[in-house]
Amino acid sequence: MKHIFDWKHQPLVQKFLFLFFIGALLSGCVQDDDIEIKGNWADTYSVTYVISNDIWSESGTDWGSSNTYTYDKVIHDYDNDTKKLVYQEPANASYNANKFGRIQWVKVDKNLFYFCMEVYGKDSYDEAFSDPATSDASSPESGGCGSFPWTKMTRQ
Repeated sequence: MKHIFDWKHQPLVQKFLFLFFIGALLSGCVQDDDIEIKGNWADTYSVTYVISNDIWSESGTDWGSSNTYTYDKVIHDYDNDTKKLVYQEPANASYNANKFGRIQWVKVDKNLFYFCMEVYGKDSYDEAFSDPATSDASSPESGGCGSFPWTKMTRQ
């Protein structure tokens, strides 16, 4: 019985093209868009940020001292539709080292967004992702992030 696609009798070039086509289809199905807040930013507290699909890096000066720091939070997951990301603090973080958290953001335009650390200090990704805490983005300049205003970010 002859099969519709008899793999053993196909020329090598056809096999390669078939596998290349399948690979291209599959990579298109799982590839994510870039995080929409990707880039270099600064907040109103003189902290600078570099945000990529994988890292939320922040550099500044510790409050109450002249010690400078750079912390690279690992971004485990993000969703541009819900405007949320789940991160893990680095081992050298002053607070919540190696713990997980969740950030909610509100993008105003390409040069301005606000963020809220909605959840922090969790022991696992699942705890941070599924925590029921919410934030109110209706007026980020005046409040809605717990009892605080959201952090304003300006593109650098």
